[in-house]
Amino acid sequence: MIRARKHVARVRLQFVQAVERGDIELMRRYVELVKNHQSPVKGFNINCVDPLGRLVALIFFRHRPPFTLNSSRQVK
Repeated sequence: MIRARKHVARVRLQFVQAVERGDIELMRRYVELVKNHQSPVKGFNINCVDPLGRLVALIFFRHRPPFTLNSSRQVK
């Protein structure tokens, strides 16, 4: 049971780090896996928090590249 918790924590940390770095491809892969019920580990939730208690969605919106939300907008 403890191993499973450590694995969930490791996957969650990898996801949070991908969000912080702006790794869109890795984030998209995790979201697709969860959406298709093929989560990397049982109990993984993409609506998680980082070790500082910040929601992952808030981290993404704070650190996102300007072109990620509205792809029709021109980037200069």
